[in-house]
Amino acid sequence: MFDIGGVTVKAILRPLSEKIAASYGVPLETARSAIYGYFPAFTLGETSEDEYGRLVSRGIGKKYMPRKFKKAVRSIMILDKKVVKIIKQLKGSYKIAALSNMPREWMAHYNERFGFDKLFDFTLTSYELKLAKPYASPSDDPTKMYRVALKAIGLKPSECVFIDDHEENLVPAKKLGIKTILFRSAAQLRDQLKDMGIFS
Repeated sequence: MFDIGGVTVKAILRPLSEKIAASYGVPLETARSAIYGYFPAFTLGETSEDEYGRLVSRGIGKKYMPRKFKKAVRSIMILDKKVVKIIKQLKGSYKIAALSNMPREWMAHYNERFGFDKLFDFTLTSYELKLAKPYASPSDDPTKMYRVALKAIGLKPSECVFIDDHEENLVPAKKLGIKTILFRSAAQLRDQLKDMGIFS
């Protein structure tokens, strides 16, 4: 199971905070507070991208300009081609799933631009499940999203590997008995998969 933001594509929220701060001429901490603060509702599908953009704009004290905001977002949506190469090499031999805190509109963009709907055998996102890593809603059980993912894929925890770039997202998976990899680079990922016997 692969995370998307920060693994299959480059990290999103940190560079978006930097982009918004530079584009709108506001302090980085102000942009970061708005970008991160309103993201949970957005990723759970409780707000649309336009609503998220309006809230972020209000949070930084600027007028919402839809085209400018969405252009800033999409400019930092960068595919990690080396990770995608690993995924393609694994396909056919293993079930490949995406498990991600991903808003509806952003996932639609990735599907259209990068063909993620064909890259993954299963795509499990926060907006569809109404659950997010490492927290859950309406349940406060941090393992719930992972248990739902296992059921959808049809595998036992011991048969899965979960790859994410945030340690806190790996903790609930480990609790269930899922093997985990803290992602740092495609080369490091390949080496750890080899150590697990997944790559020869």
